[in-house]
Amino acid sequence: MGIVLLSLCFSLIQTGHSFAATQNITLSPTSVDVTLDPGSINKGSVEIINTGDSAFAFRTYVTPYHVTGEEYQQEFTPLPGAPDVTKWITVNSSLSSLVPGKLTEIPYTITVPKGTPAGGYYAVLFAETKAPPAKNGVIVTDRVGEIFYITVSGALTQKGQVASWTTKYFQKPPLSASLRLENSGSTHYLATVQVRVKDIFGSSKFTFNTKKQVLPQTIRRIDISWPKTPSFGLFKVAGTATFLDQTHQLPTHYVLVMSSTVRLIFIGVVVGLLIVSIVIIYRKKHAKPKFTSRS
Repeated sequence: MGIVLLSLCFSLIQTGHSFAATQNITLSPTSVDVTLDPGSINKGSVEIINTGDSAFAFRTYVTPYHVTGEEYQQEFTPLPGAPDVTKWITVNSSLSSLVPGKLTEIPYTITVPKGTPAGGYYAVLFAETKAPPAKNGVIVTDRVGEIFYITVSGALTQKGQVASWTTKYFQKPPLSASLRLENSGSTHYLATVQVRVKDIFGSSKFTFNTKKQVLPQTIRRIDISWPKTPSFGLFKVAGTATFLDQTHQLPTHYVLVMSSTVRLIFIGVVVGLLIVSIVIIYRKKHAKPKFTSRS
């Protein structure tokens, strides 16, 4: 497996916010695949792009990277007992400036130490803006980053499985499901997940597609949600998870969806029918017998 460089410009590892609409920074490319041997050197570059309408100063630097929990809470601190990958990556960390609509190329060098055991190693290259202090003295920064998924070649262990695939039968909108993928190997793998929602007649109603990296010795939970779920319906949920050159079928689950309003209506109807049934039974039980006269 190679090294995958993913852009996390806003949704994943953005730790600052662009309070000023004119200060926008982007990193490119979004992915790079490289396999490195112990003792080898790899050179590459990223492009820093000013997509705003005002100039800003920025700096680049590298931090460690790991995750905690099944929700993959991202941590940019050293992982105890793990090699310091930031020492492998050399990048120009001096302050630079960039005018609107322009880009600059920032070279980096990855040097894998000799004797490094085979496996996956991870770091993040950040680009961080530095704006002049605002009138209230607050300095606004915007930070975007790209994760380096580094695989050092050798005797790799690549092993993963579907830990669980669950849905609740009775749900309120939106319809949801949860997939947990386990990686018990020594390096990351890329999982491609597709989930389909169909009605009971087989008509497709919603498709969920995503690609997620699963780091070694972790379980990653992927939550699926159908944002425009109808207020009532019976649906079938199934899909596939493909990783490590294998496609795993996610068994079909049936889900009955009822909104709060529909539930109240349903309960009202049931209660109404129950009351009617009780009244009918009561009247039959206490009805006076009819007498017929004989002449």
